[in-house]
Amino acid sequence: MPTPEVSLRCHNCGYDNEHQRVYCHNCGTKLDRSALPSELTAKKTTAKVEQHIRKMTNPRRGKFSAVLKAIAKSVGTAMILAFLVVIFLPPVDEPAPLNIKDLAASPSIYDDLTAAVGQPVARRLAYSEAGANGYLQAAYRSRDVEIVLIPFRFERAYTKFNDGNVQITAQMSLFGLQFYAGGTYALNLRSGKLERECLGGHMGRLQIPGVLMQFLDIGLDPLWKLLDRDKRVIQQLQSVTFRNGVVEFQTRG
Repeated sequence: MPTPEVSLRCHNCGYDNEHQRVYCHNCGTKLDRSALPSELTAKKTTAKVEQHIRKMTNPRRGKFSAVLKAIAKSVGTAMILAFLVVIFLPPVDEPAPLNIKDLAASPSIYDDLTAAVGQPVARRLAYSEAGANGYLQAAYRSRDVEIVLIPFRFERAYTKFNDGNVQITAQMSLFGLQFYAGGTYALNLRSGKLERECLGGHMGRLQIPGVLMQFLDIGLDPLWKLLDRDKRVIQQLQSVTFRNGVVEFQTRG
């Protein structure tokens, strides 16, 4: 049987209010709800009462959940901060920049290769890792570049020679904050074309697997554009070989 419409009359202004109200809708005076039937004055349903009882009998449940949330938030914040610290730290094997005197004594690899390519007799040219880094620093000075439309300042490039591969790193800055990004590559000369296979990479001290680095390698495009003239002369050679600390070039003759 439906509940009859019941109203609460305000003793102050005489306004008829809905039975759910506690204060008068017209003047705000507290209403006398004692005259209402008992079924209309019940404040909680059975489900709400049961929920309240469970909460009262297990008071630690809410505290335990709050502690877990606080721990998860702290761990997440710590992981983000650790990630930012690691990617902005310089690699552990970063070579020190050379001074003007040492730069003047560095080999001019591009000029050497260009001259050797034009000779009728095949030649072998070898350069140390330190010599190559001096050449890169002298040949490619700092300049403004863009990586995915973000303006960076290219500071320098340096390499590390391993058996069968080369690691090349670009040191850049963003709003004065130093940033290091690079990759490890196997280089092969096939039919007069220099091909590179990405084996892995790094951002600061964060190591990136080769599979993932293949997608992130686009970030090093400005560096490859800077090295384009070297790439063109290397493509005229017979072979390029990397050993620990040394790179060897063989001309065709």
